[in-house]
Amino acid sequence: MATIPTPEQGKPILDFSAGTFDGNSYLFQSRNGATEHVSGDDVADYVNTSRIYNDLETASKTPVGAINEVNSGLADKMDKVNPTGTGSFSLNRKDNTTIGAYSFAEGYNTTASGNYSHAEGSGTTASAYYCHAEGSGTTASGAISHAEGNGTTANHRTQHVFGEYNALDNSTAAVNERGNYVEIVGNGTSGSRRSNARTLDWSGNEVLSGTIEATGFGATLKQAVIDEVNIKGIGDIDDVNLSSPAEGDVLAYDSTSSKWVNFDLGAFASASTASSNPITCANSTYTECVNLTLNKGLYLFIGMLGFGSNMAGVRGINISSVSGDSGDAATRLTVNACQSGQTRFQTVNVMTVSSDNSTFYLNAWQNSGGNLDVVYSRLTAVKIGR
Repeated sequence: MATIPTPEQGKPILDFSAGTFDGNSYLFQSRNGATEHVSGDDVADYVNTSRIYNDLETASKTPVGAINEVNSGLADKMDKVNPTGTGSFSLNRKDNTTIGAYSFAEGYNTTASGNYSHAEGSGTTASAYYCHAEGSGTTASGAISHAEGNGTTANHRTQHVFGEYNALDNSTAAVNERGNYVEIVGNGTSGSRRSNARTLDWSGNEVLSGTIEATGFGATLKQAVIDEVNIKGIGDIDDVNLSSPAEGDVLAYDSTSSKWVNFDLGAFASASTASSNPITCANSTYTECVNLTLNKGLYLFIGMLGFGSNMAGVRGINISSVSGDSGDAATRLTVNACQSGQTRFQTVNVMTVSSDNSTFYLNAWQNSGGNLDVVYSRLTAVKIGR
């Protein structure tokens, strides 16, 4: 049996020593002259305390001095119940890398070299200040940027990138400045096959590589169509019934409101007079035969006239916004040397109606030497655009 040591005169109240008792190794503590062995669960704590004590050869051997020295040695250790601290922290960070000031690296092979940065996951790198990289193989090299997912890179200020293997923002701006895009969604398959499903620039312009399905429109808009009409958002669409669209609804651009509006393709307007109600057309005078009131838009006009029998001469027809007007030369049709028998004419024109509730007229003209009846007249307008 080992001899149990006893405190020596002049030693502090707490003292620790090693020995054996009943063939087992123990630490012994001496407390006010009484010696007892320490339980196995506390051995590590006592060893640490004993080591600290053994380092106090030059310290005061008074109880207060020893306790002060022990507290000083434990000052940099975190509390295991409520750990708090300041500075940087890393756990399993990549070998031969440094950690930035006030940064946090965790996971496996991560690097948080930027000040105030955070890297987590596997093989991620946060190299700029205030940036965050998470997931697998992601890189946040732009200031205040965020890269997540798999193999993504956010290389400009406040940029957010997610998905997989995005095509990098090719802006020449510095990493602490804005690049071309505020957000990128990658859909690449490897580091050598990078591509984007979506990009959003700082002006709010969004480019998609796929299809938008807008079921509220009752139609599917392809990317090529979006590029052509330059619809940037729902705010660019006006006068469209989104809740119950009609079959055949078409959008058209209205330059007056600078909006895309519902275009009534095939909206039909027509008027005519019967042959039983002839209209007298005086000699060498344009005479109104029929008219239509239309809303603004682009129209295909079709005008038809039938002159009764009379002397031979010139016959004319035009469509104009003025009653009895000769009309523009481009919309006026005249035929010389018509015979005295009945004569029929037809004219087709495309014209713009610039405002709602505008009236257009079909006018007749002849120079047979006297009055000549118009026994048939018809004006038709088909809307073909805004």
